Amino acid sequence: MKRLFLARYHVPLTGGYLLLAAVWLWATHLWLNTRPEAASWLRPLIDVSFITVTLGWGFVVFGYISREMKVYLQLSRLVGELHRLSLSGISSPAFEQAICRLAVEEVGFKLAWIGLLDPATQSVLPVARWGDASDYVDLVQVRMDDRERSRGPTGTTCAWGYRLCRSTLRTIRV
Repeated sequence: MKRLFLARYHVPLTGGYLLLAAVWLWATHLWLNTRPEAASWLRPLIDVSFITVTLGWGFVVFGYISREMKVYLQLSRLVGELHRLSLSGISSPAFEQAICRLAVEEVGFKLAWIGLLDPATQSVLPVARWGDASDYVDLVQVRMDDRERSRGPTGTTCAWGYRLCRSTLRTIRV
């Protein structure tokens, strides 16, 4: 689904159409107020349409914001669990595996994996994974010296130096 950037929120295109309709109805309302000879039955119809469209747009925006808040609350819960896990003193391989497990079971990701960049070969080697599609990690070949194999979220993370959390709809800087 295409997205429209509006007031710092990515509103689905439906919300953009509703907002455009609300602006058009408001402009028509203002125009009708300057024309006393305009049909009197048209004013209440335009007013009711404006209110209906505005409420519809509000529901679209509220639905999107509530979905985004759910993701951020899940990520916040994950950070709390990771903090507790880091204080427990688990060794390195089990720690990475526990991080991936928490991301899948607590947040709801389909797949979580951690890879380390090998400076000698310039490739990312998986060290931990969790989820239904964990076989996918064996198929992924991320090489920083190969332009074609370094364009995804893992290559972006290695090249730019910040972590990416990618779902099918959004990319969140964490």
